[in-house]
Amino acid sequence: MAWDDGMTWDEQRDRAWGWMLEMGIATEDEMKLVCNINGFSLETLEDILYAKTGYRSFDQVMDEAVW
Repeated sequence: MAWDDGMTWDEQRDRAWGWMLEMGIATEDEMKLVCNINGFSLETLEDILYAKTGYRSFDQVMDEAVW
C-alpha cells in the first residue's frame, strides 16, 4: 500500500503529522517549530522525517521499515 493511497495533499500531511507523533519520531513541539519556520506541508514533515530517521519519504518508510 502506498503512503498516499488516493488522499489529498492535506490528508497526507495530516496523516504524516499524526503518524510521526504516534511513532515517537518527533515531538509536537519539534514539529511545530520546524513548520513555523518552513511552512506546514508534507515536504516539511518529510524533511523532519529525514533528519530524525534517514528516510527520505513516507513511501520509503512504508516500503522498507517495519514499525
